[in-house]
Amino acid sequence: MYDKKFYTLLDYVFADEGGFSNHKNNRGGRTNLGISQIAMDEYTRKRNLPHKDVKYITKDEAAKIYYEDYYLKSGADKQDDIRDAYILFDTAVNFYPTTAKNMFKQANGNFYNMLDIRLKQHLKEVKDDPRQEVFKQGWINRVKRIEKRADELIKDSDFRPSYADTKTPFDDDYTGGLKKLNSISDPKEKQRLKNKYQYLLNKNGTPTGYAADIDSGIDTRTPSQRLDDEIREKYKRMKNQRLQRVFGKSSGLSGKGRWVTINGNHVFIED
Repeated sequence: MYDKKFYTLLDYVFADEGGFSNHKNNRGGRTNLGISQIAMDEYTRKRNLPHKDVKYITKDEAAKIYYEDYYLKSGADKQDDIRDAYILFDTAVNFYPTTAKNMFKQANGNFYNMLDIRLKQHLKEVKDDPRQEVFKQGWINRVKRIEKRADELIKDSDFRPSYADTKTPFDDDYTGGLKKLNSISDPKEKQRLKNKYQYLLNKNGTPTGYAADIDSGIDTRTPSQRLDDEIREKYKRMKNQRLQRVFGKSSGLSGKGRWVTINGNHVFIED
């Protein structure tokens, strides 16, 4: 009845939602397979179906509700990239389809931006309602799992993006104009960053700066590389400040050169 994309994402939702729950702090109330009694009642009422206790809902019934009231209404079915479909569907389940669509619009249709927005929204819920603290870590873990699962999903030939063979600075045989990023020792982390690079490249059209993912604040340098860069930058600033004190701002000198001693006098010779 449903396509592979929906079934695959539904399995993730079922795994995260679990079975019947009636936690006192859950604002959704009585819930089973992630479907609340409120959602169940709304679904049956709109279709003139008899009332059903959500405790006895079957997986087939839950799948039908998820497909019609969450998957389709969030627009997940219209996304070509499995990552975009996943984040829209899962966010619709956690919040509401309209909220998921608004978040995706706020994220400029970007899976990675959406992850950040989703996480911030969860944290805001806890701040606004301290009773939700009990769910905080579970929400955080779920957002992290979404990205990890997405990286696995695109290995599937049915979900593999058309741009997956694009060479990036993370590839050993990359010959483009950007600096190669082969200093990352962890293969999984390297592949994760490569996946993100390709995704952003496809969304934006061209990479910018050090690499496309630099726009989202990822620093791929090792700690020692960052320290070396900081030391070099600090030395450069000190050198420029010293030259300005000696020659003044209007000297016209570039600051590149060397100090020599001529007849007992220290003289700066510009290169």
